Amino acid sequence: MAAISGLSLAAAMALLMLGLGLWRQRPRPSAALSLCLGMLAGSVFFLHQAGLSWLHPLALLGPLAFNRALLAAFDERGRPWPVDLLLAAACLLLGSLWPRAFDLLALLIFAEAPLRIALGLGDDLVAWRRVGRTWFLGLGSALALLTALAALLGQAAWAAQAAAAATLLLCLAMAGRSWPVEPSRLQARLQAEVRPESVGDRLSEAELRQLARLQQRVRVEQGFRDPQMSLSRLARQLELPEHLVRRLVHLGEGQGHFSAYLNALRVAAIRAELADPARGAETVLSLALAAGYNSLSAFNRAFKASEGCTPSAFRAACQAQPSASTPNTAEIDSEA
Repeated sequence: MAAISGLSLAAAMALLMLGLGLWRQRPRPSAALSLCLGMLAGSVFFLHQAGLSWLHPLALLGPLAFNRALLAAFDERGRPWPVDLLLAAACLLLGSLWPRAFDLLALLIFAEAPLRIALGLGDDLVAWRRVGRTWFLGLGSALALLTALAALLGQAAWAAQAAAAATLLLCLAMAGRSWPVEPSRLQARLQAEVRPESVGDRLSEAELRQLARLQQRVRVEQGFRDPQMSLSRLARQLELPEHLVRRLVHLGEGQGHFSAYLNALRVAAIRAELADPARGAETVLSLALAAGYNSLSAFNRAFKASEGCTPSAFRAACQAQPSASTPNTAEIDSEA
């Protein structure tokens, strides 16, 4: 028992140190808090396993914290905070009154994030994020899932010991390594505005020629309006391997996800159309569908995330200022 407690304590301290190192680097301030809370949740779980029973309520929130950390690490959209607060209340209630029901809920929460990440992995354009963190966080997800499943089957004791040993090994493997730094939203936007000659040091001459073909297809020919457009579809149209298209969009267009690339182009095009008085009779829905969106709700979310207001409010503001300069569709080449 003492050996088990010591192993759990070592895993808890390793997670705390790894989380502290990540917080000091803060690769992305918006995600750093979720990532560190996830590591803190793991540490609390192992401290509880080591014998600190008073941490039980915090340990019950571990699955939720880990879920948010994993989604943040891969730039996946998390649930709204009110929904997470309801899930937190459910974890606390079930963990106190119906432990077996809590184990089932924890298993579902642990499984949800890896499933979403696996489904969206093809959209990710960043090589190190696809490979490096997939290994680290993927193994962490597997450990969490196996531990939750073992608890549900009544085998929590040995599962916690195995998870502590594996977590300690993972933390030791990550020790001393810097967490890769991603560009901020502003930096990504600036990267998207660079001219081909400024990315020549990152793309070869042959790749720059392929980038021009890609931009011709997506921007000039407005291939972004295709509602079925995807990275694999674009690769087939250009007759290029998918890994090269990922590289071209990431380095040449300054985007980390292919869906974000399409959203930026679509929103920029619709923004110009909303500001055009000649198109005032067209509904927002018709503009969204013509730009490639499959639903009005998806477009509204993308537009508000980009512009900070709803499409209707943007159109109203443009109509209220007829003398102001209005954007045109050529802006999608510089603002997407």
